[in-house]
Amino acid sequence: MRGTVSTLIVLLVVGAGLTAQTRSPHWLGDLDDALEKAKETGKPVLIAMHMKGEIACDRMIRQVYTDPQVLSRLESFVVLPTSPDRHNMTAPEAPCPRFPGINCADHLMAEVQVKERVLGTDTVKVPQHIILSPDGERLSFHVFEMKKTAFLDFLDQGLALNAKAALEGLGAVVAGYFRDLREGNAKEKKKAVALILGVDDTKAHELLFQTIQSMGKTSDKFTSIRAMGYEELEEPAGPLLLRWLHDPALRIVNAAVVSLEECGYGPALEPLLALGKTAKDKELRKDIVRALGTVGAADKRARAVIMRATEARSDTLRISGYLATASLLWEEDVIGHLKERFKKERRSLLPKLAILRAFQINGSAELIPVLREMTAKESNKQLRDVAEALSRILNGDEKDGDEKTLRKSFRGLYVKDKIRRNFLDAWGSGKNNKRSRGRRR
Repeated sequence: MRGTVSTLIVLLVVGAGLTAQTRSPHWLGDLDDALEKAKETGKPVLIAMHMKGEIACDRMIRQVYTDPQVLSRLESFVVLPTSPDRHNMTAPEAPCPRFPGINCADHLMAEVQVKERVLGTDTVKVPQHIILSPDGERLSFHVFEMKKTAFLDFLDQGLALNAKAALEGLGAVVAGYFRDLREGNAKEKKKAVALILGVDDTKAHELLFQTIQSMGKTSDKFTSIRAMGYEELEEPAGPLLLRWLHDPALRIVNAAVVSLEECGYGPALEPLLALGKTAKDKELRKDIVRALGTVGAADKRARAVIMRATEARSDTLRISGYLATASLLWEEDVIGHLKERFKKERRSLLPKLAILRAFQINGSAELIPVLREMTAKESNKQLRDVAEALSRILNGDEKDGDEKTLRKSFRGLYVKDKIRRNFLDAWGSGKNNKRSRGRRR
């Protein structure tokens, strides 16, 4: 069995960097190095103590540490394994097949370090997990095996304890932001998220993730994640949002996808493509299509997903596909495809409006002739009015009421969304918002 476990982990290492589903934890091999990295990043240290031949240890390494949700959560920790056994029998300095990335000599020494400096004893029960703050303070520990759910709860508890301890080292203003995030109403939480992401300190951003991750109410977590869905927050928010793509709660995963769609974080392309292959929920699938339109529509694989969606039987999926083509309207074949689809939609109002909305999102005046040709023989007055108003806006000579005409008509495209788009709030207030006319959506 141990040979099987080692083989599995080696295979996981070979596929590292593709998706969270094929990665193993990033193991470190020295307690001092782990604490130094923790201080640099603001992440707590997770010490994982194991022993060769122990069934419970083997089971956790095989079933728990390789789970995508656990791997995603472990990104919030500096992970230090210890074991008194050699797993590579060639030499202790050779790569360890049980803990990829370190040598057997590393975890042998880490075992001694933890016993002397953390536990103060030579007697250890395994599997055992200990969480330390970046300052080396023991925050939490658990002896014996944990299944996936229990392990995730243990990790989240550690994040909460670390966040609480870390607040003492922040300035009063930033600490106030975190206080509003934890204790404020929905509006205050949203504002706090934006303010914290605006702080030029990656430790504060890491602490933001830890604080949100440890929230007890899914609704509070959801609100905080959705507060990241803005273009101006793309760089600091994007890496955090990726880590929620493997959350156990579907609603949290979906919130992260929509926020990635709205902030347009390019590195989300590969994770979203991978998620799209396994997603079964219809709402999540159509939101992934729309997100692909903002994070990497030029990619051939993303483009194929979007174009397939434009021909789906489901109105909802077709609408998502049409909206996602906004970033592809520089391509003649895509423009020709949408012209044909506009005809085939016949009396389907919302799908036709979605095609027009794609032209608005793209925002290019060069598309005006295409828009006019496409709608020249349209019998529906609302569609004609929208096309005329949109043509004027794209041409820079809009009339009073044109923006209102578009907002009123295009709002119907989003009423069935389970997750409300952020730009709709600006639409409702009548304020100009670049996300309502820019490349996003």
